[in-house]
Amino acid sequence: MKAAVSQVLVANSFLDSSQGLGASDRARALDLIAKLHDDPRHPGLHLEKVQSGGPGIHSARITGGVRAILHIDGERLTLLYAGEHERAYEWARGRRFEPHAVTGELQIVQTVERVEQVLSEVPPAAGQGAPVERLFPAERFADDYLASLGVPRDWLPVVRHLGDDTQLLEIVDKLPQEVGERLLRLADGEVVTPPAPVARAAVTERPLTADEQRRFFVVGDDELADVLEKPLDAWLRFLHPTQRALATGSFAGPVKVTGSAGTGKTVVGLHRVRHLASQGRRVLLTSFVTTLCENLEHNVKLLLRPEHLELVTVSTVHAQALALVGSAGERVAPARDDEIERFIDAAHRRAGSPLDPKLVVAEWSAVVDAQGITSWDEYRDAERRGRGRPLSIKDRKQIWTVIEQLRADLAAASRDSFRGLCARALRRLSDGSATSPFDAVVVDEVQDLKPIELRFLAALAARSGALPQLMLLGDAGQRIYPGGFSLRALGIDVRGRSKVLRINYRTTEQIRRAADRILGATCDDLDEGA
Repeated sequence: MKAAVSQVLVANSFLDSSQGLGASDRARALDLIAKLHDDPRHPGLHLEKVQSGGPGIHSARITGGVRAILHIDGERLTLLYAGEHERAYEWARGRRFEPHAVTGELQIVQTVERVEQVLSEVPPAAGQGAPVERLFPAERFADDYLASLGVPRDWLPVVRHLGDDTQLLEIVDKLPQEVGERLLRLADGEVVTPPAPVARAAVTERPLTADEQRRFFVVGDDELADVLEKPLDAWLRFLHPTQRALATGSFAGPVKVTGSAGTGKTVVGLHRVRHLASQGRRVLLTSFVTTLCENLEHNVKLLLRPEHLELVTVSTVHAQALALVGSAGERVAPARDDEIERFIDAAHRRAGSPLDPKLVVAEWSAVVDAQGITSWDEYRDAERRGRGRPLSIKDRKQIWTVIEQLRADLAAASRDSFRGLCARALRRLSDGSATSPFDAVVVDEVQDLKPIELRFLAALAARSGALPQLMLLGDAGQRIYPGGFSLRALGIDVRGRSKVLRINYRTTEQIRRAADRILGATCDDLDEGA
């Protein structure tokens, strides 16, 4: 008789391990999800109980030499690992899968037979030979408190033995992610509040918690075909609770998300697009560089279902400006930077300016064009912070004479700079001669944009005068192009809606510490702060 399965979970450890398989075996591993979902007791799966494994741990055949490790518990089936036969069994014998005794959340836990078994892999604490002050002494942190943070009971002796951050960093990866993070925060002196225990209902009768969703992806009947057609990239499927709150939250205005490289800003943006599109909203996902947009489009197609993809446009800021200007009936072509320089050289000669033409080019690019300045009054009062050389009013007037000639030459040739297209599009949106085709805008690598580009995007997001559905993702520390901006000065108010992502998924703690010895302690927050 066919066994009923009401829930299939895929663990991030299954996806991580399946990446080590060949392409054919990896495809067969994904096929296994469908087979198990349909009939977990099918004889062709060669289902076997793993001896010496935790309760409910089984293996299933992927190919002759490749096995999957899974857990069966009533109506719930969880895929845990995929690998070569002996390696898979070795992994299974060292793991158990269970709800934590206090928090109730599902955990994949490495078994610990002896404290020495783990500590033999951990470097000695600093000051070896002297009495070691423990990070988590019993007089400060009771067993029940550490257990309430999700620490498995058999790991308590290991945690008690830790003497410094280096030792702690060696074991946090052996524990569930949220547990390791709580211990790191505790070691930093923070007061860490235990999570509320989940209800003792069967997992099939309750939604996964935010922390469980970092480890497990629920495959429902409606998603199964989509999952099998696409690679289950772990970085796309599993979100930290902070990331999930940003991706699915409801915000009364623009949102700013910053963080260093590797903290998952782009993943937040992709999931934000998914969330908005699932609500029927038309979304623009954009950035400055074409190659980045191509990568974003590839990942959007992995993450979104076909009916939601129809609501999403992925393109550069300038491509959208050109499209909107064209839809309003303007016939103008973009001029590349090298073409603009030739136009400026010609205008400079005709104006007979005594200034160095390179100064005019730099002033055009970094001030006039970047800020969308269109009049002498605006240029006379323009902010030039960080430009190095101060300019007198006389200097500015001479530069403006050349720029007026440049603008006339561009207009005669039906050309404009890429940022000039943004300024044109902004005017069209402002005077009502064009309307935004989008309900929301998500911007990646926002630090590479200039003020006029951001003002244009903010106007695109504020369709019909509603609160802007705008998410800005970036890091001033990764700025490639010179010159910055202040969101506040541009009228983009993110107060109360700014979040710094602090957990890094790409850089190790050791690399971070080395970098901190070289880099400054603060970084521009893109909004007049640090």
